[in-house]
Parts: sequence; structure tokens; C-alpha cells
Amino acid sequence: NILVNASRPPFDNPQLRKVVSLAIDRQAMIDIVSHGENSVAANMMSDGNWAMPKEMLEKLPGYGPVSEQQAEARKIMEGLGYG
Repeated sequence: NILVNASRPPFDNPQLRKVVSLAIDRQAMIDIVSHGENSVAANMMSDGNWAMPKEMLEKLPGYGPVSEQQAEARKIMEGLGYG
């Protein structure tokens, strides 16, 4: 998990929080931490089942194709005045 203080700048801006979600390569992070033993998921339920099918998960911000999402993150950052 990545935790940010949403009540303090710059993360009090919902658009900037979306950028963080879009910019992360979740599978790369998981591969590093778990040595390639796990996969991207939204949330694991107490009975061991995943909370959402992959098709639905990929429609959420930050869970689609990495290159497309990072391009969207760059556009948002430019719109916010960042280089």
C-alpha cells in the first residue's frame, strides 16, 4: 500500500492523487516485492477469493495498461502546471 495524507498539499488535490494511482506500475512493484509470485488484484476477501474479476479491475484508474495510464498521468500533471 501507498499511503498519503490527503488533507495536506500536494495530496489534498484529488487530481494529483489520481496521477499517483495512474503512474504506478503495480505489476512491476509486485514482481519486485514478491519475486514474481503474485499478481495485481483489487482486494482479497476473507474467504480467499478476489474481490473483482480482472476485466473489471482493468477499468479502474491505475489498473489498466501501464503505458496508457502513465501517458494520462503526464497530461494531468501538465494541466496542473508541472513539467
